[in-house]
Amino acid sequence: MLVRVVPLLSNVSLLKGKLFVAVVDISLYEAKFEGMKLSGLVMVACGFIIVLFPENWPDAIQHVVR
Repeated sequence: MLVRVVPLLSNVSLLKGKLFVAVVDISLYEAKFEGMKLSGLVMVACGFIIVLFPENWPDAIQHVVR
């Protein structure tokens, strides 16, 4: 059980950390995330979410649909 929880916690904490840093940059330093910076943040967030999918996610989706 611990083996499955550790990657989940690390990925969620990294994702929240990236988003928190972006919010701090916007609020304190008035940073603008446009174009490539914004797409990079979105791609990193999507990558962390994809890593959280189980190995057999196509089978799980088929099981839910059927």
